[in-house]
Amino acid sequence: MFDGFILAVVPSPSSFMASFPLPSTFFRCPPLSRKDEFLLQQFAEQASLDLVHYSQLEHGPVTWTLLEDDHDVQVFVGQDPTAPPRVINYISSTQVHATIDEVARLFQTETPHEYATYRRNFAKDIIDGALLYTLAQSSEANPRHFVGVRWMVVGSPVPAVIKHRDFCSIEGRYDFDLNGKRGWLRCFKSIELAACPDLEPTLGLVRGRYHRVGFVFIESDRPGVLQVTQLMQLYTGGHLPSWLQRFSAKRRARSIKHIEMFVRQNRMALMILSDAILVDKTSRRRCFLCQHKFGPFRMKWSCQQCGEVLILVLSLYTYFEFGQDFARV
Repeated sequence: MFDGFILAVVPSPSSFMASFPLPSTFFRCPPLSRKDEFLLQQFAEQASLDLVHYSQLEHGPVTWTLLEDDHDVQVFVGQDPTAPPRVINYISSTQVHATIDEVARLFQTETPHEYATYRRNFAKDIIDGALLYTLAQSSEANPRHFVGVRWMVVGSPVPAVIKHRDFCSIEGRYDFDLNGKRGWLRCFKSIELAACPDLEPTLGLVRGRYHRVGFVFIESDRPGVLQVTQLMQLYTGGHLPSWLQRFSAKRRARSIKHIEMFVRQNRMALMILSDAILVDKTSRRRCFLCQHKFGPFRMKWSCQQCGEVLILVLSLYTYFEFGQDFARV
């Protein structure tokens, strides 16, 4: 049986058909008592401590065996005698050139736009989600901190055969220190919440359980480099084929390799120039890079990083997010 957290609140009746995303009014979440808020925050803190402890690849409580090593990303499968039955255990590890502030920014999901960006970057299989409760927010003194209750749906690759899975969990983001090194983490652990009941009877969603899931970032011995681990100990619910569980877990584990790319994109976005200060295209007869004259087959293009006018084919075809829009350099 999974360890969970039950709150005595009124369930939310539902009669919607299984069409995602659900209406924003689907979940009715009554205010929590101070006691419930305190207990949930304590639960999240313990989940974060467990995440750091169980993410140790060596001399930790889980025996990890290397599954694959590809482009500096290692994926391991584990055996955890303390985990509930049918929990799968995977962990991935890599290093990224980034600061703690930069990686924490990638996992901000409080607003719909931030959550959509996160899903696009790291969790394309999540087809719906909702922030049910916010228990602790970031502040000037603690800008990377967050605790909340979140519901999400992981889409099935073959919905006609295998049902979608949903999860209701506590989410925590914390700074920490480990052996004199700064770190930051994002953890998930499933809870039972009356306001988020089993939705299989109404929506056909099979409820899964996050036993220990999350990212741990710790400063390495190299300046500007973080050691990253992603732990996944979860139960997918129902009777999902073991090969599909392994495939999905390994695919999610490999997503860790994209972190540095998204950090670089965010850095580039900070250097984007507005249209008002770009060099006027009519003032340039030659490409700023190659000095060839513009013509019918050498079209002009404004670079939003340097502001100069370039031949279109020499412009690096790189699109990245900048607020609500996309920029090209």
